[in-house]
Amino acid sequence: MRKVYFTITLLITVLLALPALVSAQAVISIDPATADSPDVGQTLDFNVNITGGENIAGFQFTLTYDETALEFVEVKLGDYLPAGAFAVPAKVDAGSVLYGATAIGTTAAKADGTLATLTFKVAAKKDSAVGFSSAKLSDAIAKEVASTTKEAAIKGDADEGDNGGEKTDNGDGDQPPVEPILLGDGATISANPAEIKSPAAGETLAVDVSIAGGENVAGFQFTLTYDETALEF
Repeated sequence: MRKVYFTITLLITVLLALPALVSAQAVISIDPATADSPDVGQTLDFNVNITGGENIAGFQFTLTYDETALEFVEVKLGDYLPAGAFAVPAKVDAGSVLYGATAIGTTAAKADGTLATLTFKVAAKKDSAVGFSSAKLSDAIAKEVASTTKEAAIKGDADEGDNGGEKTDNGDGDQPPVEPILLGDGATISANPAEIKSPAAGETLAVDVSIAGGENVAGFQFTLTYDETALEF
């Protein structure tokens, strides 16, 4: 009986420590997280932001986008890094932009800020996504700082389907997609499927809570949120 009590106590201790592991990660995100596409030919700006940074002296990311929906225009260095920081000219390939900057001998004074701002021209008004194929932060001695990323969604004519222009309810309201949670050095807890079309009212919908990259995991705890006007548990 004593052994069981000890095991449960240890498990609770580990679970209580999980929020600290999550908060220790710097987050690189795209703002806005959800954007309505303007008309073809108009421009759309996205900020690449950082939150929770500590001792950051440089960054590098490869931003991906749908080149049938967007055309890259330019990227400008944000105000997060200290004055005097210099950027490497952007390398643009099909559907991706590689960009980075660094400061010499000093680090950012703030935990949160804007790393860069990217401008695109709309090539087609359609649903698409802007995300990262890679992203890295570094400190003053070029050592990598742990981080995770969040992508953004662009909505075209999302309410117009193939039913003669009638609006359809996809069941997700105006809420952005739920982002996976990165734990420690890389374990990810996610809700799957990440996107799903709502069935008719009265039918059921199953969502798996999955883990990827887990190591030495002995327990878990989560609070799953949902829109009670759309779903009943």
